[in-house]
Amino acid sequence: MRKKRILFVASSLLLALLPSIPINDSIIVNQSADSAGKAGFVPAEMKAVTHSQDDTGLEELVEPESLPPATMNAIIGQDERSAVSNTTQFPYSAVAYIKATFPNGTVIRGSAALISQDTVLTAAHMIYDLRYGGKAKTVEVYPGASYQSAPYGSASSYELYVPKEWEKLNLNGYNESYVTYDYGVIKLSSPIGKRTGYLGYNSLDSVFPLFSIGYPGPDPAATTYNLGNQVISTRTSEGTPVLNRAGSFQYDFDTTCGSSGSPILNQSNVIYGIVSGGISGIVNFGVRLNATNISFINRVRNLPLVYDTLYRMYNKNSGEHFYTKNYSEATLLIQKGWQYEGIGWSAPKTSSSPVYRIYNPNEGVHHYTKAVGEKDILVKLGWHDEGIGWYSDTAMEQRLYRQYNPNNGQHNYTANTGERDYLVSQGWHSEGTAWYGLVP
Repeated sequence: MRKKRILFVASSLLLALLPSIPINDSIIVNQSADSAGKAGFVPAEMKAVTHSQDDTGLEELVEPESLPPATMNAIIGQDERSAVSNTTQFPYSAVAYIKATFPNGTVIRGSAALISQDTVLTAAHMIYDLRYGGKAKTVEVYPGASYQSAPYGSASSYELYVPKEWEKLNLNGYNESYVTYDYGVIKLSSPIGKRTGYLGYNSLDSVFPLFSIGYPGPDPAATTYNLGNQVISTRTSEGTPVLNRAGSFQYDFDTTCGSSGSPILNQSNVIYGIVSGGISGIVNFGVRLNATNISFINRVRNLPLVYDTLYRMYNKNSGEHFYTKNYSEATLLIQKGWQYEGIGWSAPKTSSSPVYRIYNPNEGVHHYTKAVGEKDILVKLGWHDEGIGWYSDTAMEQRLYRQYNPNNGQHNYTANTGERDYLVSQGWHSEGTAWYGLVP
């Protein structure tokens, strides 16, 4: 057995309970075929690194609490895994820890990669499993997670896509023949990839050194292990597939439970495959990207960004600024004499951070807040809880500032720092950041 060297990046996350969201796995099939790979993107302010066989600056792993594995992968030979410190460098920033919640309540975690500003590539079994009720209800994505932090926040799934062939498989009898179809795509509710960068992908047309980046969990054969920790897995020698097929390949660099969905890349950080499973101590296997699955991936990647538009209205009689994502509601208010002040901001279709809308029937004004405690206090004082008005962007892309007028008790919310500063100069109180919006 050739000597292997594996590089880890330590991480620990505090995960929030997610709301249920609608998910649709339909694919637009009447488009022209597009089976060409796509290029990646590195933000101008971000340092990119290339993978080398002689990485330094290693740290010891922190051994955290275990979670049930999604599927089995293998440590092959001696386990020499270690940790690196910086996941905010590209390509590590574009690899994500993901948590999927299924209809029967099962929660599994694994790995994925950003392939556009709002598109994530993973293994199909991470987001669709008949044993757990079929399609996952929610998936939360944490790019570039590092120990005890998520430097880019998180993004929630909006839609999930897997090939039709995968939907028919019962994973109680999982075997390597399933691997060809074990690819899935997550469309996000916010464009977090603009901050993290994203990886390119292409079909494997030759045999060359490959490696994987992901978030493995504990494995009985491992001398050290982690959970929610980013990992680079390669061999000091050639790192080439040992068996190369049209839709799958086998390899002998190490992956363990939780690595499922990890991108398999070349040394230029281009994705050529997806980690799927393995036979303990013998071999691991993954999806090989080809014209068929790339065409599927591209159709999802090319779908437009989904977000809500927040309309801003003003009542010159009461002085209230009103905000709504409901076009019909905005139109009705305009007909009743409210001034339309344009688009206030854009919001993700869903996230783990709702913004609540509360109404005061005595004064006829609304209030908006992310804070459940503040909402509950107002409801006890007689305000009406009108539910979730919209969602805050957990990737924290654009700040929405909150100001308070002590003379009439009104609040104003704006993304415009000039407007905020002007109101403060006129005696309004700055109350900091209310929530976050998107920059579509």
